[in-house]
Amino acid sequence: MSRLAEKIVSPFFGKKKYYRIWNKLYKASMMGMNVGNGGDFESSGEKYAMGYVKNLLKNIDKPVLFDVGANRGDYAKELVKNYSCLLYTSTSPRDGLLSRMTSSA
Repeated sequence: MSRLAEKIVSPFFGKKKYYRIWNKLYKASMMGMNVGNGGDFESSGEKYAMGYVKNLLKNIDKPVLFDVGANRGDYAKELVKNYSCLLYTSTSPRDGLLSRMTSSA
């Protein structure tokens, strides 16, 4: 942060009465950086990223891709749709999700 901006904003740092506005600014900035918006492949940028990776891997016969933190396995389903010859693995640290992922595969 520039010195001038810090001088202007610093009186508002750490004050309980400004918590709500700082929280809203934080959430808006996270959305602006596309953090936490991964639920929709069209708007999150994941569809574009998947196409970009597919182009990078076009000369590899059987790429191996990992879906780390797979949750319900939606990303793995999109991988299967987009890659004809693919080896992939999904993992999620949350209890009970493995049975949900395997039942929806």
